[in-house]
Amino acid sequence: MSKTFSSYSKSPGPETHLDLPDEFTDSSSMLYSMYLSRVEGFDKDQVQDWKGGADGVLVFTGLFAASLATFLVDSYKYLQPDTGDGTIVLLSQISQQLAGISNGSHISIPSTIPSQAAFHPSNAALWVNAFWYMSFIISLFCALLATLLQQWARRYARITQPRCSIHKRARVRTFYAVGVERFRFALAVEAIPTLIHLSVFLFLAGLVIFLFGVNQSIAYATLATTVACALLYTAATVLPSIYLDCPYQTPLSPLVWRLRRMLTSAVRYAAKRAVERLDKKKDKELPVSAPNDAKASTLRGVTIWLKGLSKLAVPTSLVKAAEAAALHKDVSPELDARALAWTLDTVDEEHELEQFSRGIIHWVKSKFVRSPANVIEKAVSMSELHPDLGRDISYLYIRSEDPGTLTDSKVLPPGVRDRRKDLCLRAMYEYPGAMLGVLRRADKDDSDTLRRAYRALLASEHSWKLAQDFIGPLKGKRVRTDLKSLETSPRPTLIPTFTSTCAPRPPSTISFSRTSSTSSRR
Repeated sequence: MSKTFSSYSKSPGPETHLDLPDEFTDSSSMLYSMYLSRVEGFDKDQVQDWKGGADGVLVFTGLFAASLATFLVDSYKYLQPDTGDGTIVLLSQISQQLAGISNGSHISIPSTIPSQAAFHPSNAALWVNAFWYMSFIISLFCALLATLLQQWARRYARITQPRCSIHKRARVRTFYAVGVERFRFALAVEAIPTLIHLSVFLFLAGLVIFLFGVNQSIAYATLATTVACALLYTAATVLPSIYLDCPYQTPLSPLVWRLRRMLTSAVRYAAKRAVERLDKKKDKELPVSAPNDAKASTLRGVTIWLKGLSKLAVPTSLVKAAEAAALHKDVSPELDARALAWTLDTVDEEHELEQFSRGIIHWVKSKFVRSPANVIEKAVSMSELHPDLGRDISYLYIRSEDPGTLTDSKVLPPGVRDRRKDLCLRAMYEYPGAMLGVLRRADKDDSDTLRRAYRALLASEHSWKLAQDFIGPLKGKRVRTDLKSLETSPRPTLIPTFTSTCAPRPPSTISFSRTSSTSSRR
């Protein structure tokens, strides 16, 4: 030990190096470091989640236990004889004896004292006290578990980050993480709120029974309210297993999902066995020469249906089921459109619109997104702030090209101006229908200034070069069409041919052509 310490304490000479242990210089340190950097944030969030849940449980159990104690102070009296009843009986006997003496009659005195007679509490008192005391004990136990949970969370955060080499720290963290999974620590954390809910329902059940012995009208009203709350709780428990995007959930929802998985497994097993039996029956009873009769068709249909049931699959948890549903090919385009529409509604600055335009250029080329151009169109139709995205992008271009055209324009540095113009032009060529809108406004816009700006946009050299690049291998082929047919195109691939003076023409007479490199330079 002293030798190792002395090797560290020596100052290295010009040709000497520190004598570090192999574990500090091993080549595996890179992956160990990557592992620890990733699990650090995960463990921190996990510990915070445990502590936050424990804090909520402690607050609730403190209030609930205090309220429940006030009921217990009065309810336990129904489990023992009332001394006041015996006193009343004795006073009644004394009154009768005094009345007999005054009348000269003799009244016999009972040999047993009423207070010493056998006492049996009512069934209602037994049930009420049983429910309330169980609720009280469970709530106190939950408070104890919440306190222990805070202690466990602090201990886990401390022992998983020992001060040692990176290799030892990674192995120690993994060792305790395996223990957390092995002993179902997450399930124990979820069980604490479940016990709290059980405690509340036990209290409500005892309250209803108690009120029936006091006043039936109030008891029925309380019962109706309790049943309504129980139905809402049941709905919040079951709905996540039916609608995977349901935000409501209770600690019992995972249990309902497990029951659904078990039922699905049983149905899948029964369907598989039924298919095997039907296949054997078909081979034995149905002749090969008559495959199209009614019996064979019915048997074939039943077999196909059972084979579908035998392939049913349910993910292991609600979270995984929701992820699978979100990534389904029929649902993902709708979700993508909603996400883009929400993002678009938050875009209210020019630099944000520029960033969104840059995203459009890359979005339409995505291979991961299904029908990216259609998703963009649907997102714009759902947007409230930018219902005409093509017009907004063209306005952004005009503000950059000629700041005096629009009143809210700003003078930009040359580099920012050129970059923004390029992005806007590329986005308008990629966004479906944007260039068609520019054509319409260049011919029919109410403002002469904007019409000139739109025509300048279309006639700019950069716009023609982008159009030529957009057409690609189809250049040189001349195509004529009208605006109506252009609207049905998924994205504009045609370029308007203007005269040298860029004079506007009616939409029905505008000529479109595939331009060559010579015309683009013109």
